[in-house]
Amino acid sequence: MPYSEKFKRKIVQNLTGPNAISVPALSKEVDVSQTTLPKWLRNAGVTPHPEYPNNDENWKVRLIEEGFMRRMWNGGGV
Repeated sequence: MPYSEKFKRKIVQNLTGPNAISVPALSKEVDVSQTTLPKWLRNAGVTPHPEYPNNDENWKVRLIEEGFMRRMWNGGGV
């Protein structure tokens, strides 16, 4: 099914930014394949993030990993 460029832009906006919706959630909401949405992001020049912004557990893990990497980079060790 062909989608309008306006529709695709709206989807990209919904997948990015501080209030981004996850690909699985938006896919269900708008009835577009989960494999299609990341393609639209790439075509818009946006790299899809592997984590889902509205998943608190993923953000906790990411913050822990970033803190660990920051300590390692600054020579703090484990």
